[in-house]
Amino acid sequence: MAVLANGSNARLKTLLMLSRWAVRLVLGAWLVLIMIWAGIHLLIVPRIADYRPQIESWLSSSLGMPLRIDAVSAQTLGLIPSIELNGVHLFDRQGREALLLPRVQASITPQSLWSLGFAQLYIQGLQLQVRRAADGRAYGDCVNAFDTHSGLFLSR
Repeated sequence: MAVLANGSNARLKTLLMLSRWAVRLVLGAWLVLIMIWAGIHLLIVPRIADYRPQIESWLSSSLGMPLRIDAVSAQTLGLIPSIELNGVHLFDRQGREALLLPRVQASITPQSLWSLGFAQLYIQGLQLQVRRAADGRAYGDCVNAFDTHSGLFLSR
């Protein structure tokens, strides 16, 4: 009987040690997430306008088109920061303005940050410059907007 008690005691000690490490790991993960969230609120949100050139460069390389942003601002409403881009201009290959986004607002949550996206994206007043080609198709350099022969479609 003493052998069973010692075996059970050893298993309980091992289980206790593993559960303590699991709790420490979970608490450590939460601490890292809280530090990242605090960093966003304390370091990035108040200084977002200073990052405008980096944001332009990142968006330009992501979209594959040159672009310019007139102004960047951010605010925190509770725990959810909101970033606003004013005057986003996308240019075609000839340097002409192809698309204007007067106001773009994006909200970030921890879940959206985890998936490298936005919780909410609001675009106001989108203006697309469209040109008609000799074959009857209408083109914007960022999208092939209309095909007069087959109706409306969008493609990159």
